[in-house]
Amino acid sequence: MTLVEIPASDRTDIAALVNAYAYAVDAREAATVSTLFTNDGVLMVPSAPERLTPTRELVGRAEIEAELAQLDAFVVTSHAITGHHLSAYDGDTARGVTRCEAHHISRSRRDDSLRDLVWILRYADDYRRTAAGWLFERREITIDVVDRRTIHDATPRKAARSRDTER
Repeated sequence: MTLVEIPASDRTDIAALVNAYAYAVDAREAATVSTLFTNDGVLMVPSAPERLTPTRELVGRAEIEAELAQLDAFVVTSHAITGHHLSAYDGDTARGVTRCEAHHISRSRRDDSLRDLVWILRYADDYRRTAAGWLFERREITIDVVDRRTIHDATPRKAARSRDTER
C-alpha cells in the first residue's frame, strides 16, 4: 500500500467532512447531511437486511435527505468513526475509505425493551473540492458485520441533543 501525499490542510478538511456527516446523522439533521454532498452527489445504500452491499442509488440532496429522515424511527443512533484512509488525491478530488461502528437503538413494540442494531460499516468515498470546500461526490455504504443486542437503558434523543447544544 502506498501512502498518498496530501497537504495537511486537505487531510484535515476531508476528515472534518467525514466527522460532520456522522455528527449530523446522529443529530437527525438530514438537511445538513445532504449539504455535505455536491448538488448531484450520490449516496449508495444497502437494502438491509436482504443485501448488505450498496444496492440503491440516491442522487441529489433531496433524495439523500429523504432517505436519512428514516433514522427518526430510532430512539438514538451513534456513529463512531473507527478509521479513515485516503487512497487517491489530485488536488481537487480525492478517494478514501471510512470505517464506522453504527448503533441504532430502538424500542420493541412487543415488550418495550431496548434493542441495539449494530452495523460495522465501510464507506467508499469520493470527495470533490468545491467553492464551499470539500464535499462528498459519492458515498457507498457496505455493512460488513451485523450484531443485535438487548440493552438496558438509553438516553432519549431530545436530552442528548440538548446537552450537545449547551456546549
